[in-house]
Amino acid sequence: TVSGLDPTEGACTFEVKQDETKVDGTPTWNGDVWEWRPEKDLAECTEYIVTVKVKNRAGTEATKSWKFKVDTQAPKITPVSPLSTDPDDECWLNDSAAKPVIEATLKDEGCAGVDEETIEMRINGQLVHKYDGSKKVDGWAYEAETGTLTYVYYGENKLKDGWYIVTVDVKDNAGNAAKTAEWEFGVDTVKPKFEGGEPEEWVGTTKPVLTVKVVEETSGLD
Repeated sequence: TVSGLDPTEGACTFEVKQDETKVDGTPTWNGDVWEWRPEKDLAECTEYIVTVKVKNRAGTEATKSWKFKVDTQAPKITPVSPLSTDPDDECWLNDSAAKPVIEATLKDEGCAGVDEETIEMRINGQLVHKYDGSKKVDGWAYEAETGTLTYVYYGENKLKDGWYIVTVDVKDNAGNAAKTAEWEFGVDTVKPKFEGGEPEEWVGTTKPVLTVKVVEETSGLD
């Protein structure tokens, strides 16, 4: 037969402390779950120690302790490259290798730190996974010390000519979600072409009209 918890006042306690100072709060039972809510907002980035003690009617006591911190500040994502030097102009690249550096910085505005497992990078809506050379596909790499997120090309892989939209999402270890970062750029490795060129050789006027057709299929003429 299960004896149940000891109903005597003080037999079961739920205590939260900051350093050695007790934090005021109200513990309540919700079924078999014991909940505690603080009377005032808890301080950010401060360690709290929780100690819960319960005793059953047979006099057997159990104790559980754990620690936690509060962080309500979301991380910030800052695109680094590729970016246009003119904010009003599109960013076009003519890198012949078509391997532009795609990079952003992830910084937690609070104290919990960036949760690398929640990083989501997409290019043109396609999810990019964490880089793993054994899978022989491009991916992303994250350097926690600097907060640098970089797109990594596998082997000789490169981007095709076209327009690219990059989005990055991330949360911190407290579950706060950053505002989605989005930036765009284009790759155009093909030179413009000329067709025709008239008139050729002789012309019978002192004010000739000279014409040539210019073909530019990707980024457009500057």
